[in-house]
Amino acid sequence: MEGSSYSVNMGKTEIFIKKIRSYWLNLDTEKIDPDYVGLRPKIQINKKIFNDIYIDKYIKNNLRLVNCYGVESLELTSSSSLAKEISEGILNGRNIK
Repeated sequence: MEGSSYSVNMGKTEIFIKKIRSYWLNLDTEKIDPDYVGLRPKIQINKKIFNDIYIDKYIKNNLRLVNCYGVESLELTSSSSLAKEISEGILNGRNIK
């Protein structure tokens, strides 16, 4: 994107470390180094922005199609939970969240 900066904003270091410490209490901050900055696209459907993944399901007759949009590396850590939610929804015929 024109005019965007892809340099790491070191002013957000403390915010970053605080977020990590919310789940990793023994974090050794000496091992944290800035790496890269990138764009994270947001999904927009019918003028609603989804900040996380969007699971789209299509069910007609016995055909069931599920698409997962916006799955990133963070969600891959919970891929077994996603798979369970989707498969149970398909098998039980209920709405998938």
